Parts: sequence; structure tokens; C-alpha cells
Amino acid sequence: MNFKALEIQIYFEIAMAIGNSLDLQKMLQTALSAYLRKLSCATGMVLELQLQNGCYNYVPCFAIPRNTNKNPVYTSILGQLPTAFNHEELDSFQNTLPLSGSIDDRHHFHITLLPDFGLLLLIRSSQPLEARTLFSLKQLNKKLADSCIACLQKEKIEAMNQQLSHEIHQRKGAELQLKELLGNLEQKVSQRTKALRESETRYRAIFDNIQDIFFSLSPEGRILEISPSVKTTLQYPRSRLIGRSLRFLGFRQKDIDHLSHQLETYGNVKDFQISMHARDGVRHYFSMNAILTMGSGSNLFQIVGSLRDITQQHDIEQSKKVLEEQLQNSRKMEALGLLAGGVAHDLNNVLSGIVSYPDLLLTMIDDKSPLRRPIATIRESGEKAAAIVQDLLNMARRGVVQKETINLNPLVAEYLKSPEHERLIGSHDGITIITKLQPDLLNLKGSALHLKNALMNLVLNSVEAGADRIIVTTENTCLEGKTFTDNKIPEGEYVILQVSDNGSGISEEDQQRIFEPFYTKKVMGKSGTGLGMAVVWGTVQDHGGHITIDSKPGSPTTFRLIFPSSRDSLVKQETIEPHREILGKGESVLIVDDSEQQRQIAQATLAALNYRVHLAASGEEALLFLQHSSSFPDIVILDMIMEPGIDGLDTYRLIRDLYPEQKVIIASGYSETVRVREALRLGALMYIKKPYLLKTIGTALRQCLEPTEAA
Repeated sequence: MNFKALEIQIYFEIAMAIGNSLDLQKMLQTALSAYLRKLSCATGMVLELQLQNGCYNYVPCFAIPRNTNKNPVYTSILGQLPTAFNHEELDSFQNTLPLSGSIDDRHHFHITLLPDFGLLLLIRSSQPLEARTLFSLKQLNKKLADSCIACLQKEKIEAMNQQLSHEIHQRKGAELQLKELLGNLEQKVSQRTKALRESETRYRAIFDNIQDIFFSLSPEGRILEISPSVKTTLQYPRSRLIGRSLRFLGFRQKDIDHLSHQLETYGNVKDFQISMHARDGVRHYFSMNAILTMGSGSNLFQIVGSLRDITQQHDIEQSKKVLEEQLQNSRKMEALGLLAGGVAHDLNNVLSGIVSYPDLLLTMIDDKSPLRRPIATIRESGEKAAAIVQDLLNMARRGVVQKETINLNPLVAEYLKSPEHERLIGSHDGITIITKLQPDLLNLKGSALHLKNALMNLVLNSVEAGADRIIVTTENTCLEGKTFTDNKIPEGEYVILQVSDNGSGISEEDQQRIFEPFYTKKVMGKSGTGLGMAVVWGTVQDHGGHITIDSKPGSPTTFRLIFPSSRDSLVKQETIEPHREILGKGESVLIVDDSEQQRQIAQATLAALNYRVHLAASGEEALLFLQHSSSFPDIVILDMIMEPGIDGLDTYRLIRDLYPEQKVIIASGYSETVRVREALRLGALMYIKKPYLLKTIGTALRQCLEPTEAA
């Protein structure tokens, strides 16, 4: 017989078997009989692949003849089949199919694959089947396998129907019992039916107006159905989205894959967070609830669920996260600042001798003395160490000592002409500094010293990043809900100091830590202590400003310092007095300091300035001196931090109560503290910062004593 005609006959008989019955045994009886008859096989068997205790095994499902246990041919062939497959072993075994072999000269067997179901075993008593015949059985076996799967699904459905029928029967029995017990059941049913209709009406109204989006998807993420409410949120009409992939709405492929994996593993997802963009490009965030269900037509499975727009909640959470990070960073900076401030105070006392005594020595020796250069070197080293201590104090954020009306343009010009800047440029070849200063720049309230120091650190940071072109810009801006960062800056007029460079850029990780004290990536031996950017951050905070960074590795970097502007006019700066004008006129000064070294330095410094000096080692000793002295000192220089005993503020309160006319200057190694400000509020004339420098202390004394002489 022509093989093609034989194949058509087998197809026809299998199709008839499937069409006439969805009973697995009957279908296999007809189908397997057709195989045996048309392929001249004596016996045959269908084996089902089953998962048992985590392993796969092929289990006999149907055979002709039926009694397999007493058939030695079956027993011999089945004994050769491997058992207890894992995934890899199963794939490897199926790749070897079809298998052919012989038990003896009279029995030849062929094992072929029934895809996704099991195996088909055929045994011939004559010659074995040709390879061409076995190859052509693939399509027939696929059809038979699909039929077997359909029959199994039908059996499952029948089992479910039986269970449902059983439950219905039990419910009907219960209803009969209730009917016997309650004579007014019909009235209650009527009432409940009416209530149900009303409930359906209410819920229909809710459904028609609900903002949630309902959908069904293919496993690949193609939209099969979606509710009209999608237009409200994403601005697309329903008809525009049907048949499109979720990627059309900006759904990332990795999210689609993750969703499919979750559904395949658990069968459902709850509160699955996704994001999609609307027609206008705005991204919306959704919470998805979905289940994997049986589909229809060409879609065997479908994903059915709903989307709830949580964009507002997402934005609030993101803002909260940013605020929490800023709060955590502020607390960390504050803690480090307090530590640094305490260390700086102790270092100031240690450095006083190194910084102050060289000034005195240089006034005592001849200009041509060979000692002048070593002493000057000691002074310069001390000043450098004092500058580092000053960075520590600035970072401690104890507050700007004095705020005045200033303009950034002359401040920038002064810095670019300063010795510090000239040294920096001189030690780095090929650096170009460009300024773009707005002519009518608004003023601001602050400290020129601190702001100039911040500018210096920003320029130094650019140089250390390898930049050879740095642009310093100033400009006015009026913010009205405008934002430079994730957080909005309050509306108002602002002055911007901007430093841009073409350096190596800053990574996202480094941007998160760049303002931390002692965080640096500079090579050991280069300039910098890791405090510069922390000082910048502290200065901006002290001036009520904001700081932003625009940068990424390999790209230009821009630091933008944004300060509240001021409409106050500039105050004309006083000229610095020449050295001879800070000399005293024999006035008496009481130095109150708990450090013996500080007292000795102050005594030597004031003696060089022509003052008569008295010393007290504590607040208590100072009060005893004032009580028993025949004449009061012209002025008292009072250290704020003294231990043990009463500190500077408490000492000043007692002096003020006992001797209201006594003039007092407050001295401290810290930046201006709350207690210093309280002493100034109570009447102290001035605050000076230690260490005691000849020019600083001399100028302060003349400013406080001159008004008396003028009177």
C-alpha cells in the first residue's frame, strides 16, 4: 500500500476515535488498535510520564493485549527502560528517541515519543519498521498526545463536576431542611433577591466609575483586553492598546519576565510594583494584582488582574526617602562636626605657642639676623596648621561669627588675586580660569572669609580632579517653584555662585559621600586633608543656602551654591590699621585663661604692645583679683571654655553684676557658640578667636579702648 494513503487512513481513524469519545481508555483502544492494524504490529502500549517523589517515571497507561504483567515481551522491554529521571536525565533520554530493538528473532520493538504526555511502544513479529515510517509518525504521535491530554483534562473536569454535584446535592438537602423549618422562606428569598438587585445596581455604579484598570494579558505581555478607565490615567483609548505589548507603555522587558516567573511559580501576584508612561510621557506607578488562568482560543493561558495608580503615594515615599537621607546626613555631619570642633579647640591651645611666639621673636631680632628665616618658617608652618584647625572649626558648624552685607563679584576677584590662588595655579601648569560675573549681582548676608574659603576649596577640588579649564560664574535667579534637585527650594530671590570644570567627573557613589569630613580620593602626599568639601557644605548650611552637583564619570562637573539674596547696601570696608596704631598706651589688661601656656603667650604679646598685664587662671581667681585690687583693669580678656570651675559666661555674669562698668572681651578657640552669643548679648564688647595673634588682639583692644579716650 502507498505509505501516504496508509498515513491518511491512520489519521482518519485516530480523528474518529477522538471525535467519538473523550474517555481515555476508549480513545486509546480505538487509536492504538488503528496503529497496530495499519502498521502490522502484534502488540502495543501507551505509557504516561508521571512525577513521583520528585522523580519522573513512565507508567503503563493502556496496552493491547491488556494483561501486561503476564506478557514476557512487555516485561522484558519495560525492564530495559530507565527509571527515576531528573530533568536533565529526562531531556537526555527523550533526545535518544525513537528507540528500536529486538527481544529475539520474532519480536521487534519501537519506542517513540508522545510529546508532553509519554511514550508509544509498538511490537512487531515480522520485520522492524523502516526509519522513514518512524519519522512520519511524529505528527501522528503529537495528535495522539494532545488527545490523551484532552482526555485527562476532561477526567479532571468530570471529577470537579462530580464534586460540585455532590455539593449541590448537599445544598439542596439543606435547602429542603430549611424550607421545612422556615415557613416564610419564600418571603425571605424575595427580600434577599431584592436586596441583591439593589446591591448589583450599587456595585455596577461603582464598577462603571472606578479608576482601577482591569486587564487580561497573554503570557508574553500582549494586551488581550483592558478596561476603558485606562484612558483616564494613561490617556490612551482602549482600542489603541488592544493587541499591543506592555512595552508600548514603557513596561520594561525584565519586569515582564519577572512577572511571568512569579505567575508560573505561584499562580498569582499581589502588590506587584510596576511603572508605565502615559501618552504625554509622564511616568505613572501602579500596584498590580493578577492571577494566571486558563485562556480560550489560541491563548492556552491568560494573565487576568487589575492596576491601581499609586503615583502620588510613590512620589510621597520617594520624597520621604530623600528627606530621611538628608536628615541622616545632617545628623552624621553634625556629630562629626562636634567631634572635629572639640579636637580643634585642643589643637588651638597646642598651636598657640607655635603661631604666637614667632611674631614676638621677629619683633625682637634684627632684620639681618640669620634666625629670621627659620622663625618665619616656624610661623608659616604654624599658620598652615592653624588653617587646618580653622577648617575643622568651620566644619563643626558652630555658626558664622559675623554676617555682613557682601557681594560675590568682588569676593571672587579678591580670591583670584590672593596668594593662596597664585600658589595653587603656580603649582599646576596649564590651568585656565574663566569668570562670568553678572554685573548687577544682588548682595547677600554672610561672611566674606567663609565664602572665599568655600570658593577656594571648590577651585582646589577642580584642580585635583585633573581639570585644566575652570569657569567661575555668578548670577541672580528668582525661584518660583523651580528646582535644581529632587527637593524644591523655597520661592524667592537667590544669588548663585557656580564653579564648573572639565575634569574627570564624579561618580554617583562619590557624590553621596563627597561632603563627609575626611573623605578624599587624593593620593597621599598631594594637597588636601579631606576637609575642604565638608567646609563648603558647612558654609552653605550656615548661610541658609543650598548646594547641587551636576556630574558623572568622564563628564564636566558643576557645583552650584545657591544663597538667599539681600537688598541691603554694602557697608564701606574699614582700612586695616598700620602696626604702630595698634600699640597700647600703658593700659592694664587682665587675662583670664585656664591654660598656663595661653596666659604666657597673651602676657608676652600684650607686653610687646605696651600693655600692663595681670593674669588669672580661673573665673574664681579673676573675681578675687577684682575684689582686692586697688584699681580696676582697663579691660578683661576672658576665655570662654575653662575647667574646672565656672566658665567664661558665668564669670562674666558675676563681673557684670558686681562691676557693671567693667569692659570685657570674650576669647575662645571655638567658632561663635550659643554661650559666646549670650555673653555678647549681655554686654561683652567683642569676641576674638584664639590663638592670640599680635595684630588680632592689638586691633581688638584699640577698638574697645579708644571710645573711652575719645570721650
